[in-house]
Amino acid sequence: MERAQRLHCGGLHNWASKAAKQRSSVRWLLSKAYNNRVPEILKDPFYRDHEGQDHLKPQIVVGLGNASIYCQVLSNIYSDPNYQSLNHWSILQTLSRKGVPLNESSDQPLTETVLIQTNPLRINAHMTVIEALMVLYAKEVASSGRISSALERYVISVTHKNAADAMSSTRGFNIAHT
Repeated sequence: MERAQRLHCGGLHNWASKAAKQRSSVRWLLSKAYNNRVPEILKDPFYRDHEGQDHLKPQIVVGLGNASIYCQVLSNIYSDPNYQSLNHWSILQTLSRKGVPLNESSDQPLTETVLIQTNPLRINAHMTVIEALMVLYAKEVASSGRISSALERYVISVTHKNAADAMSSTRGFNIAHT
């Protein structure tokens, strides 16, 4: 009996862990899609039905099914509006070209047909895409080019500030030549 209870509790723990991962991943996706300004109505991407079951809000299901949320994320990562009109297949190809592996499930291949399905939504397939976008985001945001560009902007800013400070501190002093 104790073993059965442990297995049951372990199953509940795994389910709760998976649900928490899905919640946080969808929240991350929305934050990147909306440049950290998620609309109030989407801040909690889930709703609870009359039976106490949590479901993704319909707007999010539609956005995942038509790839618009993924497009927004890519557009924001690269500051390029050309990513706004991609379909799922193009998004998968983009991730592949950028060197981001897609960890497909062995029980279900990751295809556009699976990703466009919204009733029921294939959340595991979408989790694969979301996780790949997380990897891409980390790779691109932390890329050496972006870091060096940010450092360059910082150094220029500090140099200008120091020069301005030096100029203002020498005002009022009359340096005489002998």
